[in-house]
Amino acid sequence: MFDIKSKTSMLVMLMLSAAVIVLPFIIFPICYFIIHPLKIMFIEWWHIAAILLVVSEICVGRVIYTQLKEMKKIKGIKIRSFERVVRIGIAISSVLTGVLFLWLYIQSSITGKDIVFEKGNISFLSVSILSFIGPFSFCEYFRFRKLDKMEEKFPDFLRDLAEYWRGGLSMSTAVGTLAKGEYGALTGEVKKMATQISWGVSFHQVLRMLTERMGSRLVNRSVSLIEEADKAGGSISDVLVTASNDAREIKWLQLERKRNTSTYMMIVYVSFFVYLGIVGVMAGLFIPAITGSTKELSGGGGGIGGVSVASINVPLMVFLFFCSAVVQGIGNGIVGGLMGEGKIVSGMRHAFIMVLIAWLIFVFVIYPMI
Repeated sequence: MFDIKSKTSMLVMLMLSAAVIVLPFIIFPICYFIIHPLKIMFIEWWHIAAILLVVSEICVGRVIYTQLKEMKKIKGIKIRSFERVVRIGIAISSVLTGVLFLWLYIQSSITGKDIVFEKGNISFLSVSILSFIGPFSFCEYFRFRKLDKMEEKFPDFLRDLAEYWRGGLSMSTAVGTLAKGEYGALTGEVKKMATQISWGVSFHQVLRMLTERMGSRLVNRSVSLIEEADKAGGSISDVLVTASNDAREIKWLQLERKRNTSTYMMIVYVSFFVYLGIVGVMAGLFIPAITGSTKELSGGGGGIGGVSVASINVPLMVFLFFCSAVVQGIGNGIVGGLMGEGKIVSGMRHAFIMVLIAWLIFVFVIYPMI
């Protein structure tokens, strides 16, 4: 049974997770009905709304992080379940924010029977795409980075545990002694293992609970290897050394993969910047120069190759170039993430960076030129 403190912490976490989802639907209507009628110069109402949303989400995220740290001190609460709730809340909030900006883009683009392609409309579309792929991908990035640091120390922990076991110490004494050491991001988990063993939980159950808390394939592989070898009647110290070597070899292979694919990631980014540069030159210099010079020579009714220059919609052409740059950025980012880390989520982080760069270049460089 949970005590009052546990129930209060769970209720606070649920309220904070709900706040992450509903914040966009509170901030944007308020800004629209209060700031939009003021017609402030040099800034749109949705700029203020976006800034307020980012600041509020950061503040709520900080409170959630602090609350999670406090909940780890309370017995009986499954922290991973709440971390999963927070991740789901961030994903839902990202989708809802993206849909909201997409709706704003559609509303601002369609004026009567015409479709307007302006800098502000591209900003709505860009923020919508960034909202879809940004928050969740960076949340997963920080989670994977922490998990990677824990996995790096796991082989050392198994090796040290085997050495203490060979020295004649009991498992509870060995783990308790190792809990006083320094294993980086894994230190907290080692202390939990020492506490569980001191309560009388078996070593195999402690390892299985460690696997459930971390959610790591590497740790699950090592624990399964230890369990199977122990069932076969092998020496526990030899089994721990074998599991340690196996985990260390896997981490080495993963590190080599990152090193070998780092060059390809550079090529992916360089190719994107080259494409963005070509598109920028065509959209910002080539098309406006052709339309301007032809109109001056022919009085506005000239044509090239049978196509009337006066009928060319320059904002539409720039918008199409922008869409091609966005597609290129998303595609390059996902491919780069798959090559480098083997995860689509990692590719979404690179895609976010590329789309953000494309948006900034079009808004601050290309559009002022046309």
